[in-house]
Amino acid sequence: MSFGIEVEKAWGSSVKAKGTTSDLNEQNRILGQVSAVIEDMSHNLVTITKLVKKLGTSTDTVSVRRELQDVMRRTQSAATETSDVLKHLSHSGQNDVKFRLHQKRIHSDFQGILSRFSELSKLAAQKERQFVAREEEENQSTKTKTNKFGLEEENDLENFLMQDFQNQQLIQREAEYHESVVKEREKGIRYIESTIQEINQIYKDLAFMVNEQGAVIDTIESNVTSAYDRVDSGRSQLIQAAEDHQKSRNRICCLLLILIIVLFILVLLLK
Repeated sequence: MSFGIEVEKAWGSSVKAKGTTSDLNEQNRILGQVSAVIEDMSHNLVTITKLVKKLGTSTDTVSVRRELQDVMRRTQSAATETSDVLKHLSHSGQNDVKFRLHQKRIHSDFQGILSRFSELSKLAAQKERQFVAREEEENQSTKTKTNKFGLEEENDLENFLMQDFQNQQLIQREAEYHESVVKEREKGIRYIESTIQEINQIYKDLAFMVNEQGAVIDTIESNVTSAYDRVDSGRSQLIQAAEDHQKSRNRICCLLLILIIVLFILVLLLK
């Protein structure tokens, strides 16, 4: 799944979100797509785990290693693209709390995927290095045994020369085979190492985004809390004003009542 074009369509030449409902809906939709890709990456890691277990065993074949590199390449590509999309979203300026919390969960899931991918890549590289070391040791051992065999079979000059020639051909063929195997493995190791470096860089970038988004969420929550406190304070003030107004009315009523009573008594006395 590809996001790059959709991100450009969603924000055009800028990623300055305007905070409108349509902007928020579009960003939530893209977050949903990112979640789906992260889920696919998780499935890829299951496949990578199974293939890495085969390295250096009797089931280790060229097709296994090719499949491993293919799955790793697709996973790395998805990780790179996902990181780019999350960078766009992190600068969207969207201040919706639910959106930011959803984004934070996505970041956490993606970090877990990257961490596991890096671990598997390191394990694959380690197994490949161990295989190369064994292959080189076996190659050296074969040469030594073959040379000894040639010396032991030296019965006469003709047989010795023929055997020596055959032994040299055998050594050369085996050396070429071992060399091709080692080159193929070393090429795989270099690819895995480059994958590890890129994944580590993506992880660092993501960690920075997570810290940045954490500060944004704290700011949003602080603003919401502050707004709530101001509303609550205003409500308390209105209630207090209403109570003061009611007390004032009660005092006026009491004074009027007293005044009426006094006037009534004065009227009675004047009669």
